[in-house]
Amino acid sequence: MSLRWSSELAAGLRRDREELLTAFLIIRAQLRDTHADEFAGGEDERSRLLRETEHDSVALASAGAEAVGLETMLERADREVTEREADSAALVIAQMRELVTAVAGRLPSR
Repeated sequence: MSLRWSSELAAGLRRDREELLTAFLIIRAQLRDTHADEFAGGEDERSRLLRETEHDSVALASAGAEAVGLETMLERADREVTEREADSAALVIAQMRELVTAVAGRLPSR
């Protein structure tokens, strides 16, 4: 994210955070709607994947909270973004994207 003003970075961060949270919730719901026979390991594998997803949801909530804190700080400042702020925003979004990708990878191919 190489945006010039902190308010622009905050808006981009909010947009990305909301999109990733929404994607995570949709994919988690799809995983919850699966059946044991859709997995090679049956119910044991399905249960394990659901547990991993719940752990990931805690990590996603933590990253989302970090993003909200950064958004709030950036909105109030409305000044040029520092390199550290831009890096922090990119890192938190990358973490969230990685969690969404991990959950998507748990879905059985239908």
